[in-house]
Amino acid sequence: MDVRLTCLNPMAYSVTPLGLGYINASLKHAGHTSTIQLFERQEQLIYDSILSMDYFGEKSPLLGIPKYLEWVELISGELFAQELGFVDRGGESIHIRFPKEVNTILGECNIVADRLSDSDVIGFGVQSQSVGIILYLAQAIKENNKKAKIILGGPVTELLIGVFYPMNFLHNSIRDSLKKSGVFSKYRDFLFENVDYIVYGEGEDSIVEIVNGIEGGTFPTDIRGTSSIRDGEIFSPGPREPINLDDLPYPDFEGIDMRRYSHLSFHISRGCIGGCKFCDERRFFKSFRVREPEKVLDELTLNSKKYGINRFLSGDSLLNGDPSALKKLCQLIIDSGLKIDWGGFMRLPQTDEELIDLLYDSGFRRPKFGLESLDQEVIDDIQKGQTIDYVKRILKYCREKGMAVTTTYMVGYPGYGIEYELSNIPKVSEVRNLYDYMALELINVGIRADIAYDPIKHGFEVLSTCEFDKGIWEYYTMGRSYIPGVVTYTRDSLSRKESELLFIEYSKQALLTKDNIEYMLYKHKLGWLKRLREYMPFEISNWLRTKYLEKEACL
Repeated sequence: MDVRLTCLNPMAYSVTPLGLGYINASLKHAGHTSTIQLFERQEQLIYDSILSMDYFGEKSPLLGIPKYLEWVELISGELFAQELGFVDRGGESIHIRFPKEVNTILGECNIVADRLSDSDVIGFGVQSQSVGIILYLAQAIKENNKKAKIILGGPVTELLIGVFYPMNFLHNSIRDSLKKSGVFSKYRDFLFENVDYIVYGEGEDSIVEIVNGIEGGTFPTDIRGTSSIRDGEIFSPGPREPINLDDLPYPDFEGIDMRRYSHLSFHISRGCIGGCKFCDERRFFKSFRVREPEKVLDELTLNSKKYGINRFLSGDSLLNGDPSALKKLCQLIIDSGLKIDWGGFMRLPQTDEELIDLLYDSGFRRPKFGLESLDQEVIDDIQKGQTIDYVKRILKYCREKGMAVTTTYMVGYPGYGIEYELSNIPKVSEVRNLYDYMALELINVGIRADIAYDPIKHGFEVLSTCEFDKGIWEYYTMGRSYIPGVVTYTRDSLSRKESELLFIEYSKQALLTKDNIEYMLYKHKLGWLKRLREYMPFEISNWLRTKYLEKEACL
């Protein structure tokens, strides 16, 4: 039986897809024939086409930079919602406004569908920005091969499950408006026809049981962690228990062109110990679990030799949820003599100088921290659990060690208007020497986060619409349902124009540094730089031109 695993995310990555690697390894460990098949060229063409659309009727220099994922979600969501017949906006459609881009996107999707249609089982890794694309592909594959079994998995599939059942994790007013819209019945009919299984939560054991059943000539409907449809009936036996991470085989990236990737992905743990009320990592993984450090070292050693890559990035929600386990891993790496360059996301309150020293000695060079704000009131409000003085101390120490520090910084939390946000820019400018790169984002609420359970309590405005309406999109969406054509709720403190102004001012005053630009080039974010060019100081633009002639030509 031919099992093909893929994801089609219209954006560029430099790290191997860890989830597909684990699924691939689990299937092979169970005796099945499985491979990963990616479509890098199609992803890039789709991404470029989406970003070239002047969606709002005016060229916005920063759309697609700090929140380019939302831009991709918006365009792909509306495009595929229309293509699948879920949204009728009336008037001029996206097909009419952008015929060249739409034809390119659909054409590349059809190429992917044709290449996958001869498979017995196709497993899609679904991200928020790719839901519309994957649904379109499922339909196209079923048209080519009715016998093919389509499995969807990934971090947003619980919301597809929500098409079948009441979204109990959503606020009542959101759930009621979605029910009244009729969108549930439309998506239910579509999924009946084109998707065989939806896997939610950790999927390694679930997909093995599914393929075991299919290969044995059955269509199992009693597999926990899945929803399936048979003879018009929906089966959803309930969630699985969390996996023992040490029972999993090491991720297998067979089928991936490693020349595309600068880093191999791995993980030490799953879950999060934090309590940030905008984030849902804690609920998604249900519990925080750590692998045995000896097994992590063994994996790093084997995969470094197997793929000829000594650069690793962890896929952990946070590396240092268990500082003692992380310290043990660092010492094992040092004692083994393994020479690697690695990095990952860390929680600031769990980080101290002793840990940083040990990490550095083990080859760790790229920490990423969730800064989120430099206002203690906001930090306390979002339950980040850190103080500004401690943040500055740790960032400074990392820089002094020669580490390349990446931070995330969020703006737009409800209750704080544009004047307040602009007044905070000097605080970021003052700490520019403490980080190499800062990812500026509008606050994005996870679908299972505390805020999503009761948005009104946290200052969000609930919308009653199931259409992509230009008036609605005057505001950035928060806690999107990720189902194309459905907007759940948005915040009402900053308009789109105010957000644009905010990003421009942040870029001009705090973000357009050589370190930030070097990081963008390293991550191949040429589209970002192209949109930022007019805001670059002359000395920065001239430096970029002389130091990166080849990449400058691409801009």
